[in-house]
Amino acid sequence: MKKKRILPIFITHRGCPTRCIHCDQGVIEGVPPTLEDAFSSLRRLLRQWEGIPDEVAFYGGDFAGLDAETLEKVLSESTRLVREKFGVTLPIRVSASPLTLTESKIARLKKLGVSTVEVGVVSMDGEVLHRAGRRYSPKRVKEVLLGLREEGFKVGVQFVSGLPGDTIEKFNYSVKSVFALKPHFTRLYPLVVIKGTPLGDDFLAGRFIPPGPEFHILASALHSAWARRFRVSVARVGLHTPSNEGKVIARPGVKNIRQKGEGLFLHFLLSRLRDKFGSGATLKIPSSWRTIFREGEKALRYFPEGFPSVESDGVAFSDRGYEGVVLSLPEKGELLVDPGILAEEFSKEVTVWGAMV
Repeated sequence: MKKKRILPIFITHRGCPTRCIHCDQGVIEGVPPTLEDAFSSLRRLLRQWEGIPDEVAFYGGDFAGLDAETLEKVLSESTRLVREKFGVTLPIRVSASPLTLTESKIARLKKLGVSTVEVGVVSMDGEVLHRAGRRYSPKRVKEVLLGLREEGFKVGVQFVSGLPGDTIEKFNYSVKSVFALKPHFTRLYPLVVIKGTPLGDDFLAGRFIPPGPEFHILASALHSAWARRFRVSVARVGLHTPSNEGKVIARPGVKNIRQKGEGLFLHFLLSRLRDKFGSGATLKIPSSWRTIFREGEKALRYFPEGFPSVESDGVAFSDRGYEGVVLSLPEKGELLVDPGILAEEFSKEVTVWGAMV
């Protein structure tokens, strides 16, 4: 699938009704928090841009939290600059909090031509939301997601794993319950602790100990499994490399978290198929999944022996272009297996392992 070309516009902290304990986008992105700076950055980017982008995306703030005048100014000016450069009007994507996505704001976004809304869900656990400084309830998240779908928006959701009070069991509930509402795509941000944030202060004072890599690998695996079960596209796992790297004082401590999580789920699936159909069955996976399989092997090293897995010599890689696991049985032919069918069983296994990390 061709990757979308996104024209980014950063409006750091604009419209945010709260300051979450872990968030300091001025530090993360390294950009000034004024609209004029955002427009200046857009003009510079447009001068260098080749070809026509697929979409304009606003990042960094809470777009629905902008007052009506500012919201219209941002959209009209950016649309003018884009039309001036490319001669066309592009689809618009914005990010917002469930707190500010009221019925009236949703209607206004639709009227102003916004086509995609990414919702900063973060978690569906009340304690995690409260401790993070998010002033909304899980019930509010559900109402917003359903409202956006009813109005015809393309809907994205964003999660953060590893916040204070978070557990694998809570994270599992969060992704499962949200994906059941059928958003179109999702992002997962493993927690990064930034110096100068309230959470950074707690970390330096010893009041908060971030979860280790095992937690984030399991969270990524659950995110992958439930996304496959409910056919939600995974847009990203992990932050872009921060511009101000020196401000990051704690991170997950593991690379390729998305691939390791997907690989852990893949090993579970292959192991269960092997257990059920025996050594006489041939397991085939796409050659494009080779890296995922290898990262799954690496992920297994973070856990005690006993997590379901298969050896590489028990799997064949194929270039036939299918998306899934092919189970080849003697005298019975081939069967394409959708990995999502084992999401529920996998989540139960992972929740048990999560209690040990």
